[in-house]
Amino acid sequence: MNPPTTLTADRLMAHTGWVRRLARTLVRDPAAADDLAHDALLVALDRPPEVREGIRSWFGRVLTNRLRMDARASRRRAAREQAVMGLVAASSTPEEVAQRLELQRRLAEAMLSLGCRRPDCWRADEWGSYPDQPPADDGEAGGDGGGHPAGGEAGLLTRARGLPS
Repeated sequence: MNPPTTLTADRLMAHTGWVRRLARTLVRDPAAADDLAHDALLVALDRPPEVREGIRSWFGRVLTNRLRMDARASRRRAAREQAVMGLVAASSTPEEVAQRLELQRRLAEAMLSLGCRRPDCWRADEWGSYPDQPPADDGEAGGDGGGHPAGGEAGLLTRARGLPS
């Protein structure tokens, strides 16, 4: 086995034409192929390979890895944009936002009136199968059977509705 040798910039640049041709075979868009080849050459100049094998196989790996990273970034960007579009489409009127905030304020006051000041008291998963089902009754007295204040989630909501506006 030959010892690794670091390539010079001149030797790396001698492969520019081949890198561009390979990039054009990997990507149909000529501008994207140029960007891909440019990125591969920048990687080669920044971190030249220690050549134990052919430089072309190294460039091939750099190009395909870059192509995968670009595709992954594109999918993530599309997912983020889709999520934002969903938020925009489901945007609420100012009145709906104010109503939700008021309900949250009243719920927080109800929780505080029950003597619960720790954030872990407010976790929905401690109230059972949120939001439709109350917790299972384990027979403990003085609560909902799940170690929660009397009335469970339903009692809490009833109290919240009864708070002064």
